[in-house]
Amino acid sequence: MPQSLVKNNIHLVFSTKNRENMIRVEDYVELRAYLIGVLSEFCCYLEELGGTENHIHLLFVLNKKLSISEVVGKIKANTSRWFHKRYGKVFS
Repeated sequence: MPQSLVKNNIHLVFSTKNRENMIRVEDYVELRAYLIGVLSEFCCYLEELGGTENHIHLLFVLNKKLSISEVVGKIKANTSRWFHKRYGKVFS
């Protein structure tokens, strides 16, 4: 019986609004936990998280049933909403 195996690793980089330095090193622990939750809603898996004060790098496994644009849009929207609630700043 034929089968297909798919593993799409996506390296996503997105920045803060106007590349403003907003992200503190200590924020990455909470941000990682939040992004794991967001990605798990779409059956995606976070491999790595990194970045600096003004941008984030995500390496994640994309669910084979979803488009990249769909997942990236949800990640950015949810992260921006979370960051605004948490810190009162506009993220992207």
